[in-house]
Amino acid sequence: MKLIVNDKDLSQLYQSVQWAGDKKQRARSLSASYLYKKGSGIPEVQVQKGDTIALYDGGNKQRFVGVVTRVESSLSGVTVKVNAADILWYLGRNKVAKVYQGTADAILKSVCGDFNIAVGVFPVIPGEKTVISTGEKTIHQVISEAYGSGYYIYADGAAVSVGAEGSEVAAVISGEGNLLDVKYTSSIENMVNRILILDDNGNVTGKVQNDEDLVYGILQETYKKEKDKDADQEAKGKLKRSENTCSLECLGNWDCISGKAVYILDASNGMLGKYIITDDTHTFSNGIHKMKLGVEAVMAG
Repeated sequence: MKLIVNDKDLSQLYQSVQWAGDKKQRARSLSASYLYKKGSGIPEVQVQKGDTIALYDGGNKQRFVGVVTRVESSLSGVTVKVNAADILWYLGRNKVAKVYQGTADAILKSVCGDFNIAVGVFPVIPGEKTVISTGEKTIHQVISEAYGSGYYIYADGAAVSVGAEGSEVAAVISGEGNLLDVKYTSSIENMVNRILILDDNGNVTGKVQNDEDLVYGILQETYKKEKDKDADQEAKGKLKRSENTCSLECLGNWDCISGKAVYILDASNGMLGKYIITDDTHTFSNGIHKMKLGVEAVMAG
């Protein structure tokens, strides 16, 4: 593994590196601590905010490139801690005031073009969209609204790309191989099992519900009909099922990042099937690469 800041190599100086992402968040992050002390005999590599930082795997493939957003040091210490974020950091920091119209990929190109941000790969899906921001939406929110659920935004080097969730299987994880520990969570805290459809006067004109979830009691929200939209379809999109997730602790695999999928083969825990990675944290320390993955089932069984 190599850690490069501008043209400075920190590979022999770092103590630990953490590389993380979450498909609900905007940017992948990197934090690292490295040895630095003036007059100590340790090579003096100074990192400053705004520097470009890149992480490479053992095959010299670049896995992360971003900008240093924070540097921490102390007079008495012998280490410096740096935090960095990839290009998606800018997508979450910049708000827009504009009406974007066209296909999802056309909106992606338009909003990124407004900020001179490069676009990488993306799916082309049919249908025209209109995304309106009066200054309250970020670039990331505009792209997310244009593509809708089932897609995730990621950094491809210095470019912004979009992919279909779970379309790429990153690894097979087995209890007899690289799986170290599993923690489970099952929750109805965010469940919505009934949506009342309202007209402009607040009158109930219909409802949609998940009948099988009513065993937990009624958990209801409302939806006001919108012009030129299918009220039933929009309301169904607001229903929320129980959340059944788990987190895995495994030996590290560079390809296991948020938005991709893994096959889990662990009969002892009843986990057999395809899972989407919802969040990931990779830690590199003392020559060991470990990762923690949050996953949710796609096809169990």
